[in-house]
Amino acid sequence: MDILIQVNTSKEESKFGVDPDSALELVGRISQLSYLHIKGLMTICLLSDASKKVRDCFKLLKAIQLEIASKNIPGVYIDELSMGMSGDLEICVLAGNRQHK
Repeated sequence: MDILIQVNTSKEESKFGVDPDSALELVGRISQLSYLHIKGLMTICLLSDASKKVRDCFKLLKAIQLEIASKNIPGVYIDELSMGMSGDLEICVLAGNRQHK
């Protein structure tokens, strides 16, 4: 089964996902399960009118993606990002991320 790992980049209690500091460890543990294939990461950003704070959530997810990719973990293809909701598209693009949903 292909999966995305949800990361709580805003660190809000109302959001789900792994803590950003634990994402690499979780990916490593899940990669040991042969029936799951990690395809990427996802996050729901901070609900805020402050574009910079929202953009920081997206930048953090991209940084985590790059860190995980650099580890070349067998069976992990971390090439997909799902970031935010439809209203966040413009902020996501401005954060320098080309992949979004």
